Amino acid sequence: MKQHKMSGSRIVRFAVLVLSAMLLMNCATEEKQPPNILWIQTDEQRTSSLGCYGSDWARTPHIDRIAGAGTVFSRAYTQCPQCVPARNSQLTARYPQEVNCTFNQGNSPYPEGTRTIVEVLNEAGYRTVTYGKQHTTAPIAWDEARDWIWNPEYAGYYSINEKYDPEEYDVITPSGARQGNIIRAGVYPGGDDNPSRNITDWAIEFLKGRDKETPFFLRVSHNYPHTPVLPSKPWDTFYDPEEIPVVYLDMEAVKTRSSWDQEASQWKALSNLSKEDYDRSWQHYMGLCAQVDDEVGRLMEVMDEMGLTENTIIVFSADHGAGLGEFGLVTKGTFDDPSWRIPYIWSWPGQVPAGVVSEDLAELIDMNKTLLRLCGIEDRIPETWRGRDLFKDPAPDAVFGQIGYPNMNSVVGRKGDSRAHFAQLRMGIRTDQYRMDYTFMKDGEKMPVADGNLFDMVNDPGELKNLWDDQDHREIRRSMAKQMDNWFEKIDKPAVLFESVDP
Repeated sequence: MKQHKMSGSRIVRFAVLVLSAMLLMNCATEEKQPPNILWIQTDEQRTSSLGCYGSDWARTPHIDRIAGAGTVFSRAYTQCPQCVPARNSQLTARYPQEVNCTFNQGNSPYPEGTRTIVEVLNEAGYRTVTYGKQHTTAPIAWDEARDWIWNPEYAGYYSINEKYDPEEYDVITPSGARQGNIIRAGVYPGGDDNPSRNITDWAIEFLKGRDKETPFFLRVSHNYPHTPVLPSKPWDTFYDPEEIPVVYLDMEAVKTRSSWDQEASQWKALSNLSKEDYDRSWQHYMGLCAQVDDEVGRLMEVMDEMGLTENTIIVFSADHGAGLGEFGLVTKGTFDDPSWRIPYIWSWPGQVPAGVVSEDLAELIDMNKTLLRLCGIEDRIPETWRGRDLFKDPAPDAVFGQIGYPNMNSVVGRKGDSRAHFAQLRMGIRTDQYRMDYTFMKDGEKMPVADGNLFDMVNDPGELKNLWDDQDHREIRRSMAKQMDNWFEKIDKPAVLFESVDP
């Protein structure tokens, strides 16, 4: 074989050609192998349950690991502090009223032309799969969907199965009764045979048996730590109540809030709870969050073993947070920070900034545009989608939320919940410094800016001093109400929600 010795310049040119060829091959490979997407969703999880959100007592190593490898949005908010509207919004990148759902009502079809993230990814060649809680008003076009919230063999929202003694399983409700009210604490009778364990098993089974040539969009949707708050053993005693900074019912804070909040409050029931039972409700809620973290760890271990982590976008989010009694609420539904603010964590090695805590205002509906941009298919973003690209677009000056019925005489209102404090549209606005909410609309009519809540979240993060009637904050209140009006004017107002129908 005849050999030639290349000159230095020829060596350089050859090296450049080889490198260029390798880059082209890598690009081609990347085009054939778009990133997978793993979306881990929880329900009713407050940020204080996680170490990565600053709780130095919280032991959530697996979720914290995802956070450490990615970006934590410390000021992220749901579109509605309630399950169904929040989930509808996140999947459609539309505000609750724009998809005919501002409360946990039954079936309300999406308006014509609504496009979900699932449909768009289906068309882009993704295998779309969801396991666990769905809880939307309209069907979603997943390739595979297995719905699972709780198992009546063991427990429901209001009671454990009658074959189990509620006393033996330490069941506690807000009224202090053992059964017949939403369960706030107790031990799950089924042990490892629980929904979070089961849906994680399904997800692992999917990962191991999937078509490796097809990118996936996999949602693992836990009902935990939503009620019934029933951690399995040993998670019921994972935390000692003494190590959790329990915030007790503050009647003085309740009294300063709007009449709407006071009406929604369950302070009378909560005042019947002993300190031991109140502490246990916090202990079991936080234990349930740690139990979810353990399931996340099982899933991530398989992801690592299969070499999937490096090319998978991971999103961890809750649909909303939860009050634990501090302002008289032991669930969601208000714009108090524990209920409105949510965990929002993004990770993708080498693509999403690692070890970053962003203080930018963010919303759940930002997920869809961000995902499509990261996947390199931003050209598929529907014109109807709201939100922004979290890593490319500037943060907004304010984010907004809504809950309740703008008109109980509308088609949706007639089918909806008739509780008085939700027979009105309550709206919230959060800016860099303040958060405000008040009744925006009732019976189809715009309401005066009255009877609301205004908190300085920088100087009063515990939301103990309502500035609504404070003379020095009148201009702040007026300015934020104007922001709310301007935002409301720009979004759709479907007739089924806003217009009255004949009796």
